[in-house]
Amino acid sequence: MNAYRSSGSHPNANRLVEARGMRHWVETAALAGALVVCYYVLPLDGRLWFVGVGLGAAVIVGIVPLGLRQTRLILTSSRPLAASVRAITVLIVVAVLGFASSYYALSSHFPGQLSGIETKTDALYFTVVMLGTVGFGDITPTGQVARALTTINILFNLALVATTVRVVTWAAQRRVGERHDPH
Repeated sequence: MNAYRSSGSHPNANRLVEARGMRHWVETAALAGALVVCYYVLPLDGRLWFVGVGLGAAVIVGIVPLGLRQTRLILTSSRPLAASVRAITVLIVVAVLGFASSYYALSSHFPGQLSGIETKTDALYFTVVMLGTVGFGDITPTGQVARALTTINILFNLALVATTVRVVTWAAQRRVGERHDPH
């Protein structure tokens, strides 16, 4: 009988587990990157400005079902910590890009609403600054629609961060507890 058979582990088992873990991180980064590419490629100005507003609305409405799906994936995952990181990454990237799309579309179609947003990068930057609650002041909502959207974004960010961290942490702890429970 081979030594690794009696001990229950194969010499390459650790390498296989590491490769699966690395693949998970690469897939998460690739997904986030693909979403960013889509943001930059989609026409969100001119005659299609409503696409950006629609993406923002879809994020606000769709983040709850997406969050529930991610939670379910964590609860059934053999790697709950990695699944949790992926869930947080996906939820934050989707939320940031959805709001950035709305800001860019609003700024391009209604120029007086936001001072300082001229490009998609400006809109993305503003949205990330909003998420980080930094508020440098270089981009400001000047119109009523932009201020309403910014207020919704702030409330959304607070709810997103608090809920995401709590639910994902709970799901990961529950899943890890199940793995260590001898019953």
